[in-house]
Amino acid sequence: MKQWIMKCTAALAVSMAFTAGAQVAPQNLAHAAAGFVAVPQAGSAAIPPLAHTLPFKGQYMIKRNHCAPAAAQMILSTFGIKVDQATLAKKMGTTTSGTSWEGSMNTLNAYVKPRGYKFTLATDVTKRPLTLMSRLSHDIGVLRRATDLAVWPEKLPWNKGKEFPGNTGHLIVAYGYNSVKGTVTIFDPSKPTGGRHTIAVTTLAGAFQTGFGMRDISRL
Repeated sequence: MKQWIMKCTAALAVSMAFTAGAQVAPQNLAHAAAGFVAVPQAGSAAIPPLAHTLPFKGQYMIKRNHCAPAAAQMILSTFGIKVDQATLAKKMGTTTSGTSWEGSMNTLNAYVKPRGYKFTLATDVTKRPLTLMSRLSHDIGVLRRATDLAVWPEKLPWNKGKEFPGNTGHLIVAYGYNSVKGTVTIFDPSKPTGGRHTIAVTTLAGAFQTGFGMRDISRL
């Protein structure tokens, strides 16, 4: 916790100066004392709360290698969209080898764009916990939507000591955060170690798949 606060405080000089050309309001300095400076993302004037958890129903994979359809089912539910995994898997082109990032991204955007939202890949969160927390607090705290993260399953604390076949990627869903404690609440759709977990944002930032990151949400 001390290390997390020190890192956040070190970023204060940059965070409180200018973000997207706008000076951060003086009242946000209280957030710095709590351990995280809540700064609006570019193009957004809204300041996220220090912590927020979405009303959320977790979903496990109905088939092996269905982490993408399962994650999408959970994400879309926070947009008020109900769709089953089998339908999503078909639209994404999911096979026994898994789902392509492009297939899952195109499918998700086909559902959310008519509602005024868009998903894009954010790779700048890898090993950058401050950036990761900033993006998650915007998506979850401001937009009130869940999103997924592409990780190596063996780097998640609840899979410690377990072995996975080479280059096995996985998707987990983030639906809550606490910027004071520096934690993220996720749902892992894999059994038996999955389910609801709270993970340090510093650990999560180091678990991303090479060349990937999280699906960031924006308004059209």
